[in-house]
Parts: sequence; C-alpha cells; structure tokens
Amino acid sequence: MAILETLKKQLEEEFPDAVADLELIDDRDQPEFARIGGNLIWPGFAGMTHIKRQRMLGNFKDAHLSREEQHRLSVILTFTPEEVGELMAA
Repeated sequence: MAILETLKKQLEEEFPDAVADLELIDDRDQPEFARIGGNLIWPGFAGMTHIKRQRMLGNFKDAHLSREEQHRLSVILTFTPEEVGELMAA
C-alpha cells in the first residue's frame, strides 16, 4: 500500500488544494499486483476540457512515476469540487 499513499501525496503536492481519492482495485490476494484507481478533485481544473485535465495528469505521471508504477494505474478521473457537488446532488 506504500505506492497508494505515495501517489496520493505526490498528486496533492503537484496539484495544490487537490484531494486525491485513490484506492487499490482487484488485488487478487497479491497486493503487489493491485491496480490503483480513483478521483483527483482540484479547483484548478475549472474551465479545462477533460482532455486537457488528462494531459496534465499524464505529464505528472511521466515526470513522477516509473514505468512499473504507471502500469499499476487503472483510471484516475478528474473533477472540480463543483462537479463533485453536482454529481452528489443528482
């Protein structure tokens, strides 16, 4: 689980005021093979297309994660706090 906490910390440092809500997915009883997925909620995404958000996330991954760590990522969805509020209200 060290990779999960490390990735969360790195994301929250790279995207100030962000909340990285991440979890291990499908550990197959072998945590070293577990995938990581979740949400990155950041006010700075306001006004950006989803493609631009994912490009920013891709640049982060290229700069901070090894190839092995990148392969462990399943999906990280990007939202603003307002978008999360709208989803929760629906």
